[in-house]
Amino acid sequence: MNRTKILLTIALAFTVFGAGAQTYVVTQEHKDRAAEIVRKMTLEEKIAYVGGYESWYIREIERLGLPAIKMTDGPQGVRNNTKSTLYPSGIAAAATWDVDLINKMGVSLGKDARARGVHILLGPGVNIYRSPHCGRNFEYFGEDPFLAGEIAASYIAGLQSQRVMACVKHFAVNNQEYARHSVASDVDERTLHEIYLPAFEKAVKKGKVATVMTSYSVVNCVRASESEYLNQKILRDLWGFDGFAMSDWNSCYSPVNVAAYGVDLEMPSPRAMKPELMKRLVEQGVISEAAFDRKCQNIIQTLLAFEFDKGPQLDNNLPENNPECDAVSHELARAAIVLLKNEDNFLPIKKGRFFVCGPNVDKVVTGGGSGHVTPVISSSVAEGVMQMGNNVKATVLVDGAFDNLNGIFTDKTFTTKGVNVEIYSNLNLEGKPAETYVAEKVFMNNAAVEAHEDIVLQNISSRHSFVYPAKKTETLNVTVRGNDGCRLYINGERVVDEWYRESWNNGTIEYTFEEGQTYEFVVEHFNRGGTLGLSLSFVQPLREMLSQTKGLREADCVVVCLGHTSDSERENADRTFELPDGQVEYLKEIVKINPNVVVVLNGGGGIEMASWLPDVKAVLMAWYPGQQGGVAVSEIITGKITPSGKLPISIEKTWADNPCSENYYENVDRMRQPSINPYSRVEYREGVFVGYRGYERNNVEPLFPFGFGLSYTTFEYSDLNITEDGGEFVVSFNVKNTGKVAGAEVAQVYVGDDQCRLPRPAKELKGFAKVYLKPGESRPVSVRLGEEAFRFFDPAVRAFVVEPGSFTVHVGSSVADVRLTGSLTVR
Repeated sequence: MNRTKILLTIALAFTVFGAGAQTYVVTQEHKDRAAEIVRKMTLEEKIAYVGGYESWYIREIERLGLPAIKMTDGPQGVRNNTKSTLYPSGIAAAATWDVDLINKMGVSLGKDARARGVHILLGPGVNIYRSPHCGRNFEYFGEDPFLAGEIAASYIAGLQSQRVMACVKHFAVNNQEYARHSVASDVDERTLHEIYLPAFEKAVKKGKVATVMTSYSVVNCVRASESEYLNQKILRDLWGFDGFAMSDWNSCYSPVNVAAYGVDLEMPSPRAMKPELMKRLVEQGVISEAAFDRKCQNIIQTLLAFEFDKGPQLDNNLPENNPECDAVSHELARAAIVLLKNEDNFLPIKKGRFFVCGPNVDKVVTGGGSGHVTPVISSSVAEGVMQMGNNVKATVLVDGAFDNLNGIFTDKTFTTKGVNVEIYSNLNLEGKPAETYVAEKVFMNNAAVEAHEDIVLQNISSRHSFVYPAKKTETLNVTVRGNDGCRLYINGERVVDEWYRESWNNGTIEYTFEEGQTYEFVVEHFNRGGTLGLSLSFVQPLREMLSQTKGLREADCVVVCLGHTSDSERENADRTFELPDGQVEYLKEIVKINPNVVVVLNGGGGIEMASWLPDVKAVLMAWYPGQQGGVAVSEIITGKITPSGKLPISIEKTWADNPCSENYYENVDRMRQPSINPYSRVEYREGVFVGYRGYERNNVEPLFPFGFGLSYTTFEYSDLNITEDGGEFVVSFNVKNTGKVAGAEVAQVYVGDDQCRLPRPAKELKGFAKVYLKPGESRPVSVRLGEEAFRFFDPAVRAFVVEPGSFTVHVGSSVADVRLTGSLTVR
C-alpha cells in the first residue's frame, strides 16, 4: 500500500483568531539584534541570565538595555500577590467549545496582566486528561488533542495580542500529580505524537506561543527539562519553535544535561546551573560557552519580538478590576456549564420556592496550587439564586463548618490560648522536636512552616495538642485532613486513623461534647514532601442542621452544591474519583426529604455519579466557573440562559471502566532495569486509546460520552455534503433549532479510517463549530479537513503518514450521538 509522508501539520481551517490584531513573532531582525547583544555579554552575564531571579523574574542587564521581565502564575487569572479576574478554569474553557470566546478570554487575561505590569503569563496548560484523578486536570483542556490544540491556539493568540507572552505547559506527559518528581512515564513514540504532543504542536505552529514550560516528568527515562529529544529535536527541529523554553519550578536536576540539552531558562533560580559551577565547567571544557550563547539568544530574541525593551509593561490606563474582563468571565461561565441530566425537563424553573444548600453553596470554588486565583468579585450559587428576582424565593442553608472550637488552651491550666505544635525532622515523631511553637489552630501548609527557617519541608511529622473546656452540650462532626497521613486522639482514644501515604487523607468522627467537661485533643501528621497540608474542622451533623431548617420539604427545587474545592483538588496531589467524604450521604439525606433535587458539581474532571444519579432530577457540571459562576449557574437553573456546554472529557461509570485504570499507577517494577531507569515507572499501555478512543475500542459505555451536553432546546442535522477543494475536503451540513427557545449547538466532526495497517480509533475529532440559533432558525456549517484529519504516526518511519483509502465522516452532537454519516476517499 502506498504511503504519503507528512512532515507538516495542516490545521483545520475553520477559524481565524483575532482578525486584525497585532501579532508578536520572532523575525530575522530580532534574531540579528539578539545575536549582537549576546556578543557583548560576558561569560558571567550569560550564565547568570539563564537562571531565574527573585523567583518570578528574568534578570535585568541595564547596560545592554535588557529590562527585568516579570512573570506570574496562570492560566485562569493573574495570580501572584494580587486579586484578579478569576476566569473559569481550563477544562471549563474547553467545555465551551467556542474558539472565538476563548480568544476573548486570552485578550482579557492580557489586559489583566498589563494592568499589573506582567510580561509573561504561565499558561495555558495543555496536558491531556487521562484520568479523573490528576489534581491539575482543572487547568487543562480535556482528553482530546485536537480540541485542546484549537482551544490553546485561540487562547494564546488572544493573550499575545496584548503584548503579553503566553507560556504553554507542561511539556510533556504531565498526566498525574502524585509523586510527580519521581514517577517515570514510559510512552511509545506513536502515542506520544498522536495524543500527548499535538496540542503543544498547535500552540507552537498555530498559536505562535512565545515560551514553553517543561514538566517535572521523566519521559522515557529522561527528565523533560533535560531532554534533547523534546527540547531540540521535536520543539525546534521538527516544529520550528524560535521562542524560549523554561523549566517548571525546581525541576532541573543534572547540571551538565540541563546546560547542554535542556531548557533555556531555569526557574525560579539557578539551582542546577549554579553560576560558579557553570563557569568552572566551561573553563574545563565540559560545557561549551556556545550552549549559553544559544540559551541567551533564544530568550533575548523573544523579548525583542514583544518589544519589552521599548518601555514599561505596566499600562496605567487599564484598571485592575476591569468590568470588561468580568463580563468575559461571566460569558465564559454561561457557555461552559454542562447540563448532564434533566429528567422530564425538570429545568428550567423560572419561579417558585428554592432551597439552596451543600458544602460549596457559599463558596467561589477553585482548584488549588499555582492555578488558584483570588477573585476581585465573588459570586457563589447562594448569592446567584438570591439575585434571580421576585419570582424566586430562596432559602439558603450554609453548613456552618468552622476550623476552631471557641476557647481552646495549650493545657489544663487554661492560661494560654492556642495549640501546642511540635515538628519533627522524621516521619515517625521520633526524638526531640526540631521546632516547637504555639499556633492559633490546627493548621499547616507550606507557607506556615516556611516561616520557621530551621525546618526542611520533606520527610517531617508533627504533633498538635490542645484542651477544650466545653461550654455547652452539642454533637459535632470532627474532621481531620492531611497530606500525607493523619490521626486524631480525643481524651487518649484514637478516633481517626488515616496513617498512610496517600495524597490528602480524610477522617471524620461524630462526637458529643458535654457541658462542663474538658477534652484533650491530639492531632498527628506526617508528610514525605511536596504540598504540606493539615487541618481540623468541626460542623453540625446534617440531621441536626436539617431539623432546625425550614423550607426544605416545601421547596419546588432543591439546589445541592457538591464537589471538589482547592482543598481536595490541587497541584502536587491527586484527588479521588468519588465525591469528597460525606457528600454522597449528605445528598441522600436531602433526597429523602425532597426529591426535587438539582445537583451542581464542581471539579476539574469526572466524578462518580452512578451510585446517586437516578435519585436526582437534574445535574449541572459547573467545573470551577470563575468569579461569576454562581450567577451563571442560577441563570441556567432559572432559564435565563440555555445551557450550551459540552463535555471535553468522557465520564466513566466506575474508575475500572477508564481505559487507563490498570496503567495509571506505577505498573513496572523499578528494580527490573535500575541502571537504565531507577524511578517508579508507569507504562502508558493503553497507547493511543485514551478517553473516548478507548471506550469505543473496549466496547465500554461511559456514563456520559465525550462531547455530550443537554440543552433546553433541540437541534436537527441535515444535508450532509462532502466535496474536495484544493487538496482538502469540505464537510458541509445544516443545523436547525427545532425547539422553542434560542440556544447553541456544538456540531462535531469525527473521522474514522476504514482500513489501516495499524490499529486506529473508530472515531477521532477533527473539527467542530458552535452555532447559535433562534427557534426555528437553520444555518449551514462547513468544516475543512486537511491532511491532519487523516494522518497517523508510523513508528517504522518515525513520522506522520497518510495511507490512501476510504474514511468515514461522522457528524453529530457528541461522539456517541452521530446524526449524519458520509464517506470520502483519500488518493
